[in-house]
Amino acid sequence: MTVWRYKAIPLQADAGSDRRSGELAGDTEADVRAALRRIGLQVVSVRPVRPTVSLPALLPLGPWHRHLRTRRRHDRTELYDNLATM
Repeated sequence: MTVWRYKAIPLQADAGSDRRSGELAGDTEADVRAALRRIGLQVVSVRPVRPTVSLPALLPLGPWHRHLRTRRRHDRTELYDNLATM
């Protein structure tokens, strides 16, 4: 089941024109739109919420990643030094 982020306005004119936003779980966009209509909201936009990636998943190598990062920094420094010399 996917989580969807929506923006909607109330269907009734006397309820005002204040926008409401939130998140709702559903299989498809049509399911989410139907659920919002059932509770009395006119959908303005619906889009899926993208899952976030945690920081440990981005850096699984630990010390090896630090070694590569410093090596790249050294290579970049050497490149700029050589360009300055030219």
